[in-house]
Amino acid sequence: MSDAGEKIGDLFESSAIIFIGLIIGNALALVAEALIARSLSPGAYGSIALAYTVALLGGRIAIFGIKDGVVRLISAKSAISERAHIIQHGLAIVLLTGCVVGIGFVASRDIVAEIVEDPLVGRYLLFFSPFVIFFSARAVLFGTLRAEERSVSAVISRDILGRILPFIILAIAIFINRPILGAVGYWLGVPVAILLSSLLFLRDRYPLSEIILRNPNRDTFERLLRFSLPLAMGAYLSIFLTHSDILMIGYFLDSNEVGYYRAVQPLQQASILLLMAFSFLFLPAATQFYEQKEIDDLERFYTVSTKWISVGTLPIVLVFGLFADDVVRVLFGAAYSPAAPALTLLVSGHFLRAVVGLNGDIVKAIDRTKIELISVLIGVITNILLNIYLIPRVGIVGAAIGTATGFLAYNITELFAIYRTIEIHPFAVNNFKPLVLTTILALVIRGFTQEIRFGIFGLGALGILFGIVALVSMVLTKSIDKTDLILLKRIEERTGSDLSFIKFIFNE
Repeated sequence: MSDAGEKIGDLFESSAIIFIGLIIGNALALVAEALIARSLSPGAYGSIALAYTVALLGGRIAIFGIKDGVVRLISAKSAISERAHIIQHGLAIVLLTGCVVGIGFVASRDIVAEIVEDPLVGRYLLFFSPFVIFFSARAVLFGTLRAEERSVSAVISRDILGRILPFIILAIAIFINRPILGAVGYWLGVPVAILLSSLLFLRDRYPLSEIILRNPNRDTFERLLRFSLPLAMGAYLSIFLTHSDILMIGYFLDSNEVGYYRAVQPLQQASILLLMAFSFLFLPAATQFYEQKEIDDLERFYTVSTKWISVGTLPIVLVFGLFADDVVRVLFGAAYSPAAPALTLLVSGHFLRAVVGLNGDIVKAIDRTKIELISVLIGVITNILLNIYLIPRVGIVGAAIGTATGFLAYNITELFAIYRTIEIHPFAVNNFKPLVLTTILALVIRGFTQEIRFGIFGLGALGILFGIVALVSMVLTKSIDKTDLILLKRIEERTGSDLSFIKFIFNE
C-alpha cells in the first residue's frame, strides 16, 4: 500500500501541475480559435478548418503509434544510453513517415478539394504540408518529457510557449487584416514551438549529438515497431473516430455547416482536460505497477484516479452542456448559434471518457495493444455508420451523436477486454454518488434560469458553483476513502498547511 500511496501522491501532484498548464494552454487555444472564427465568415472558417483537420489527420498518421511506444519503452529503462537510443529510433521513424505523408498531401490536394467540393481546401493544404513533419516529431519529444515525468517542463513547452508564440503570430496577422495567414501561422506554429522548446528542455540529459550521431540498432527498431504497430493501426482508426465527423460534414453538407461544427469541436476537450492531466504520469506509473506484478495496487491506482477525474470534470461539462447556447454566443457570436445543440452532445459524449478513466493507458501499461486496435475498430464502425445515416437527415447534430456513440462503443469494448485480461475495472459506488447529486442540482438550476442569458462571468460563476457542489457532494455522500486522504497528506507536505479539519470531516 505504501508504494501505491506514493504513486497516487505523485500522480495527484503531477496532475495538478499538468492541469493548471492545460487550463492555461486551452484557454489560450480557445481565445485563438474564437479570434479566428470571429475574424472569418462561417464559410471561410469552414474551408480553412477543413484543410487543417486533414493536415492534423495526416500528422497523426505519421506518428505511427511511436509516441506511446517511446513512452512505454523509456519507462521500462533506467540507463540514459538506452533511453537515448529509443528516442533516436522514434524520431527516425516519424520523420520518415512524416515526409511520406507530407509529400502525399502536396500530390493529392486537388483530389481532396474535389471530394469536399471546395477548391480553397486544396490551396490551404499546400500551406499545411510542413505541419505533418513538425507535428510527428514534437509528439516523440514531448512523449520523452512525459516518460521522464517532467511535469513543469511539459507545461512550459506545450501549454505556455506552445500557445503564446503562435498566438502572437495570429494577433499580428489579424491586426494587419490577414486572418487566413494568421490561422495558418497559428496552427502551424503550435507544433513548431512545442518541438523546439522540448528540445531545449531535453538537451541537458539527451544532447542532440547523442541522439543524431549514434549508429542505429536493428533490435531497437524492431522492439519499438513491434510495440507500436498495433497502436499505429488503432491510431489510424482512432483518427476516423475523432475526425470523421468533420470530414463527413464536409462531404454531405456545405462549408457553413463545417464552420459551425468546427467552431465548437475544440470545446469538447473540456470533458477530458483532467483526464489528459492525469494521463501524463499515469502510464509510466501504471507500467511500473504491472512490471512489478502489483495488480491490486494497479486497480486501486486506476479506481482512485477515475473518481477524481470524473468528479473534477463534471462541473465544466454541466456548464458547457446545459448552457451551450450562452457558451457559443459568448465565445463565437450569435452567427454560430446553430452549433449549440452539437456542443451539448459532444461534451456529454466525451464525458463518458472521463467516467471510465484512463483505460487506454491501462491497455498500454499491460502491453496488450491489440485490445486498443479491436476497441477502436468497433468505435469507428459505429461512428461512421451513424454519420452516414444521421448527417444527411439531422445535420451536425447527427455528427455529434455519431461521435459520442462511437466513443461509447470504443470504451465499453476496452473496459470489457481489460477485465477479461487482468480482472480490474475503475468503478466503485463512491465514484458515482457525487456525480448524481451534482447533476440533479445543476438540472434544477437550469430549469429555473431558462429565460436568463448568461455572460462570461455568469458562466464562470456557474462553473465555480457546480465545482463546490461536487466537492461537498463527496463529503455528504461519504465518497472519500482512506486512499483519497493520501492526496491531502501530499498537499500538507508540499504547502506546509494544516488540513486536519478537512481530513477529520472526510474521515467522518
